[in-house]
Amino acid sequence: MKRILSPSVLAALAASVLFIGCQPKGDIKIGSILPLTGDVASYGEAIRDAMNSAADEINAAGGIKGRKISILYEDSQANPEKAVAAARKLIDVDRVPVIVGAMASTEVLALAPILNDKKVVLVSPSATSSDITKAGDYIFRTIVSDVYDGTAMADYAFSKGYKKVGVIFVNEAGPQGVADAFVTKFKALGGEVPYSDGSARGSTDYRTQIARLKSLDIDAVYFALYPRESEFFVKQVRDLGLQKQLLTHQLIDDPEVLGRLGKAANGILFTSPKLTPETGNPGVKKFYDAYKTKYGKEPVQFTANAYDAVKLVADAIKVNGATSDGIKKGLYAVKDYDGGSGVLSFDANGDVQQRMLIMQLSGGHAAVVQ
Repeated sequence: MKRILSPSVLAALAASVLFIGCQPKGDIKIGSILPLTGDVASYGEAIRDAMNSAADEINAAGGIKGRKISILYEDSQANPEKAVAAARKLIDVDRVPVIVGAMASTEVLALAPILNDKKVVLVSPSATSSDITKAGDYIFRTIVSDVYDGTAMADYAFSKGYKKVGVIFVNEAGPQGVADAFVTKFKALGGEVPYSDGSARGSTDYRTQIARLKSLDIDAVYFALYPRESEFFVKQVRDLGLQKQLLTHQLIDDPEVLGRLGKAANGILFTSPKLTPETGNPGVKKFYDAYKTKYGKEPVQFTANAYDAVKLVADAIKVNGATSDGIKKGLYAVKDYDGGSGVLSFDANGDVQQRMLIMQLSGGHAAVVQ
């Protein structure tokens, strides 16, 4: 037998549905995977500060259609396995549609298959490996590929008369990718690389490699190392009297490392997309001023990229809603965005293209030379 609901019961049910539909939806959750402990925690903490700054600005302006942004942080220690565990928690438990991070290229490459399968967007502010370009439709980054980093220094070095260069790098996706890009372009220009050697992450002794470099007829040394490894390498280069021009990439620009190196860092040339308020667009100055006011210190590498990542995700949600596909659609539509890291657009691979600066260290500070 069919049971027929009375008009009064139907009215009550309709009112109940209407009431539920009008309930606040709560915060919009964004996931984040960063190294908040471990060797590179200082970077993770600075990136977190920049992300919080972006979220605070969005929320202070009324949020997204009245809903606040809430960022859920997970610590990976820049370890791919920990990053994968963190992503599974953010996706399966917290149900986030987007993750900002991870920091290291090895992490992003480990995460990419999972996020593409789950259809969750990832935006990295710092992973530079060229392999990420083809990592999938849901993978984006607000930092330039190491192809631009390495080739920019190769162009500059060759133009300044350095025809033979020795190369040292860390055996991981990001640093090795930078070194490979340098070597490929330098050789294409007619340069020679008589020595190229990889090292493990966490290495503290480069004396054997430096002795080999001293024995060779070279004009300069290109090293693609993480900040802490760069510190050991540069100190040992100076101690062992290797009198060659040192060339590197943006990771040397670490305030703590440069502070410990002191005069030993003088003269090092490096590539960087990092803009200052003097060299950047209005968005760069706005970010710098806000960051310094909020935290009382200068922003470091990748902070502006992280700030931009949160802002761009929020803009995508405003237009297309807080779903992974909506965010992905919004990011692919980004063209000439005036951000804290400069003017940027996403290409068909989720990469950005920005000009690389050539900078030189002196007295713990970097000046643009080209």
